[in-house]
Amino acid sequence: MGHNETLLWTLHDTASALSMTTNAFRKKKKELEAAGFPKPCEPTGRYIVADVRAWISNQRKIRDIRNDMRIDGGIGTEMPTSTRGVNYDRL
Repeated sequence: MGHNETLLWTLHDTASALSMTTNAFRKKKKELEAAGFPKPCEPTGRYIVADVRAWISNQRKIRDIRNDMRIDGGIGTEMPTSTRGVNYDRL
């Protein structure tokens, strides 16, 4: 880790990482937390950078898996090779 790299983000930093304004993040915070977004660290009230980055990365993986699924008539008929072995119950 570099000397200037921070471990905690402010509300503003966290919103920016999500490409949101601070106000938009405040409005969606409970919804995001319900979807597994990390809560701020006590007692600082700041967000752990690694946790936020991991959540974002996981959302991207879920989106990529969904985009890779082939749908035929509304029912997935075949799983692409890249997702075989994935336990969808644990996603």
